[in-house]
Amino acid sequence: MPTACRCSAACASGALAEAADGDWWLGTDAGLFRRALRDGRLQAFALGPGRVRRLFVDRDGDTWAGTESGLFRLAPGGTAFEAVPTRDGPALDGDINAIDQAPDGAIWIGGDRGLAVVPARGEAARGVAAAHPARGGNPDVVGLRVDGTGAVWFDTPAGLFRMHADAGAAPRVDPMPRPEGAPPGAFGANLLLDARGRVWTQLHVLDPAAGRVVALGAADGVEIGSAWFRAHAAPPMDACCSAAARACWWSIPRATPSPTTTHCWR
Repeated sequence: MPTACRCSAACASGALAEAADGDWWLGTDAGLFRRALRDGRLQAFALGPGRVRRLFVDRDGDTWAGTESGLFRLAPGGTAFEAVPTRDGPALDGDINAIDQAPDGAIWIGGDRGLAVVPARGEAARGVAAAHPARGGNPDVVGLRVDGTGAVWFDTPAGLFRMHADAGAAPRVDPMPRPEGAPPGAFGANLLLDARGRVWTQLHVLDPAAGRVVALGAADGVEIGSAWFRAHAAPPMDACCSAAARACWWSIPRATPSPTTTHCWR
């Protein structure tokens, strides 16, 4: 099991991501830092105004930082983050809440202006307006994950949706069920997918194959305080890492004796 993600004042914030070499990126109220695996030292990086809301390291080793003032990228070996442009020219701005990579290498982005995608490395971002009607005109995307088939799961104030964006066809958006009796609202924002195709947050787990949603609580080992929005990562070994009000935790799905095993650092 990985041993990173020990809670600290820096870790306890809003963004986490693991680099390919085992270092950790930490987005905090004090700024953006890279925590070295070897000795635990923190290296600061400048991003301009606005808190870091989401961090992501893609398969090419590029580090993406979603902030309150837009999206930034750092190439492997680079020393400074650069703003990601749009096809219209200006940088992709606004609150960036979620970032993930599709099987084809595309980078998907969710924020207060809706969905966007960077189709290939080095290309500009473009908005994906086709998904907006499913959310009653509110473009805000608070969580996002792309599964192994390329389907884009995105969470909104109106609930969780799945979008199929097949080549040459118009995107199809399907609303996902909520726990029985639950009022409309976000599914939990911190979307994580396990090997069985289930969608997890700190609040719920959805099994799409069964069409079943279960609300999570203390009996599942995840009641460790209010989970911080976006403060999670999905490192190898099918594990989940999340920062919450009272602990950082690893959750490793298992078949028995319970669905998850949780490890906490206070």
